[in-house]
Amino acid sequence: MHRVRLLRHHKITPYIVFDGGPLPAKKATESERKKRRDENMALANKLAAAGKHAQAREYYVKCVDVTTEMAYQFIKVAIEVSLLICSDLFACFW
Repeated sequence: MHRVRLLRHHKITPYIVFDGGPLPAKKATESERKKRRDENMALANKLAAAGKHAQAREYYVKCVDVTTEMAYQFIKVAIEVSLLICSDLFACFW
């Protein structure tokens, strides 16, 4: 929400688009993303164990998988601050 507030402060209207759940046609893409997240997590843990916390953080942020619960919590806050939310990009503009 920090970036959203920053944009709004500068009179820029952010559009938040949720692409929905996993699609069967994107199964290979999702598998590849999971593999990269797992690799980034392993590397981040290794760096953290070596005391390289700043470098580890760069990899930790790459392994976040947005869950339904995370999206729900974001949507609740977005509604509270009257932020426009779209279920797909096309719906935002029409």
